[in-house]
Amino acid sequence: MKPAPTYISFLVRMWREKSTEQPERVGDWQGEVEHIQSGRRWKFSNMEALTRFLCNPLSRIGPAEEPKEDQS
Repeated sequence: MKPAPTYISFLVRMWREKSTEQPERVGDWQGEVEHIQSGRRWKFSNMEALTRFLCNPLSRIGPAEEPKEDQS
């Protein structure tokens, strides 16, 4: 049996959507973080929340790094 990894990996996606009412206006940054080992994902409607998450991600993954329900 392979030993558990001693690291965690995340994929961070960020994007801006255009406003449907004002096509010339670009919206605020949004983001999604995916924990690679479990496939668990978190979505964020602003960069401040995403940054707070990345400062302490282990509290949301748990010791066993098992997939859990998404928290948006």
